[in-house]
Amino acid sequence: MTRHRRPVLHKTQRAGARTSNSTHQLSGKGKVDRRQDRFDHGYSLGYVRGFQAGQERYGTPFDGTSIILPVYNQRNQLEQCLDSIFSNTDRPIEVIVVDDASTDDTLAYLQRLSGQIRYHSHETNRGLASAINTGLMMSKGSTICILNSDTLVTPNWLSGMLNCLHSNIEFGMVGSVSNRVDGEQQIPVPYEHVQDMYDFAAEYNIPDASRWHSTDRLFHVCRLMRRSTFEANGYFDERFENSGFADEDYHLRMRLLGLKLIVSRDVFIHRSFQASLQEQDGHTQSSQDKHAAFFQEKWGNAYDWLQRIRTQHGMLAGRQCQAFYPSQVAVTGLNDANYWIENGAKRPVQGELRIPIVRVSQLELRGWPTGVPIEAAAVAEKWSKQHATEGKIPDGAVFKTELGKYYRREGEACRELVSDHALNRWGFTDKVAIRTEQERSNLTEQLPIMAHPVIHSYHI
Repeated sequence: MTRHRRPVLHKTQRAGARTSNSTHQLSGKGKVDRRQDRFDHGYSLGYVRGFQAGQERYGTPFDGTSIILPVYNQRNQLEQCLDSIFSNTDRPIEVIVVDDASTDDTLAYLQRLSGQIRYHSHETNRGLASAINTGLMMSKGSTICILNSDTLVTPNWLSGMLNCLHSNIEFGMVGSVSNRVDGEQQIPVPYEHVQDMYDFAAEYNIPDASRWHSTDRLFHVCRLMRRSTFEANGYFDERFENSGFADEDYHLRMRLLGLKLIVSRDVFIHRSFQASLQEQDGHTQSSQDKHAAFFQEKWGNAYDWLQRIRTQHGMLAGRQCQAFYPSQVAVTGLNDANYWIENGAKRPVQGELRIPIVRVSQLELRGWPTGVPIEAAAVAEKWSKQHATEGKIPDGAVFKTELGKYYRREGEACRELVSDHALNRWGFTDKVAIRTEQERSNLTEQLPIMAHPVIHSYHI
C-alpha cells in the first residue's frame, strides 16, 4: 500500500488544459472537441466499469491484513499512527478507520484520505466495542488487526506478529508488548523521546519464538487474529461499551473454543501517554462497576465455566460459537427471513411464525449450515410441545431444578444455561418448568448454553 497518491485532476481540469492548447490552432478546434468528447466518454465508461467491478468484488476477502483503527477525537494521534503504518508495513494491508462520532476535525481528515484508507463514521457515540464491530464488519483481510489509534507501529511489527499467529493453529489471538499497557505486555523502555523509539524498536523486533507465551487476557494496544477465528467467535458484546470487560468477554469466548491467547514479546509497539477520551470514560469507577456487574450477570463464575468445560468436554480448537447456542429456537438476521435451528442447521421457515424469534448477527446466522425448509405450523407445534409440565421432560423443554440451575433438554442430553442473562437472551424466560435433579440426572450433560453478544447495530 503506497503512502502517497499522485494528484488526480478532475476531468474538467483536464478538459480546460486541452482547450487552452487548442486556442492556438483555431483550424483544429473541431477535431480537438471530438477528441475531448471521446476522452470524456471513455473516462465515464471506465468509471462505471470500475464502480461495477468494485461492487462485485466488495465481499471478496483478500490475502492480507485488515487493520482496524477505532477512533474518537485525537486526530493528531491518528495521523501519526497512520504515517507509522504506511512507513513501517511491508505486507499487504487495508486500513479501516471507524470514527465514533468525533467532535473534532477527525471526519474531515478522513475524507481527505479517501482512496488511501476505508472509513466509516458513526452518527452517535456508541462506544469502543461498537466501533470495533463496525470495523470487523467492513474487514476483508484473511487476518485482522485491532490497533489503538494512539500507537506508533515499528519496523517488522506485522511480519513478526503474523509469524507468531501462523506458527500454531491453536493460537487464536496474538498481542504485542508496549511501553504503556496493563499486565505482562508492558515492558520497560530506555528512551525518553519518541524520536529515539525507532532505534530501540529496530533492535528489539528480532523474530524469536522463545519469547512467545500464552496468557489469559490480551490488552487493547495491538491484537491480531485470523478471519476464521473472528467468524468462529463472532462480534464483541456492545453492552460493555468502552470497558475493558469487552476484551475480557471476547477472550473468554475464544478460550471456550479451545483457542489460546499469545503475547508476542518479540514485537514492540509504542503507545502515547495520552489516553483517548473513550478510554478515560471507560475507566471511570462508575463505568467499571456497571460493566463488572454485567460481566457477572452474563457469566456468573466465568472461569469456573472455563475449567468445567475443559475438564468435562475438552478444549478442542475448531469449535464455533454456535456449539454454545441452543437448538430448537427460531432466529432471524437482517431481513424478514426466519429460521428454525435444529440438529446443527438452520431451516428456512415457510409461512408466518407466531413464536418468539431471536435476532442474531449475519455472521452468526451464516455459521449454521442451511437445512431443508419447514412449515411455520410445524415449528409452532414443536415449540408448544416443549411446554409440557407432566410426565417425561419433553425435548426442547427449559426447566429449573431445586438447586436453582436452569437446563434445556435437547434429545437425550441436557444443557445448563450459563446465567439468567442467557435464559433471557434466548427467549426462554416465560417457558421454565420446575423439575428435579433426579429427573435431570437421567440425561447426559453436554456443552452449556451461553448468551449471544448484544449488538445494537444489526447491519452486521
